[in-house]
Amino acid sequence: MNAQKRMGKKGTLTIPQHLRHQLGFQGGTALDITATEDGGLLLQKHRATCNICGGTYEVVNFKGFDICRECFLGIREEVERVHG
Repeated sequence: MNAQKRMGKKGTLTIPQHLRHQLGFQGGTALDITATEDGGLLLQKHRATCNICGGTYEVVNFKGFDICRECFLGIREEVERVHG
């Protein structure tokens, strides 16, 4: 379902309630906003992305740094190899 909205003076945009409910967006939901080649915007629920490899599987945040399990295990292995 589509909707037409006008942007506020400060660039704010309210997502209509029926679309929020349909998409499962609640207050505080993190969204990724991407510009499309045809001049549009794409809104998607945010998916945490590993800061090292860019993967999205099993990503956790550690002290403000998003890291996936595979990269974590690789770092742990390297630390153990170097520091025994």
